[in-house]
Amino acid sequence: MAAVVAVFGLDAADSLVLQVPWLGLAGILLAAAAIGVLAALRPAGRAAAVAL
Repeated sequence: MAAVVAVFGLDAADSLVLQVPWLGLAGILLAAAAIGVLAALRPAGRAAAVAL
């Protein structure tokens, strides 16, 4: 913000508003969490059958 004020003046800084797509970010977070939970609950299959 300080750089914008220094270069363009104080009026330009007033129009800068950060738009965060909260709904999209929440959806991505929920999808990643669901994939993580499903991957953790998935049986390991032959991973336990590794010979000693």
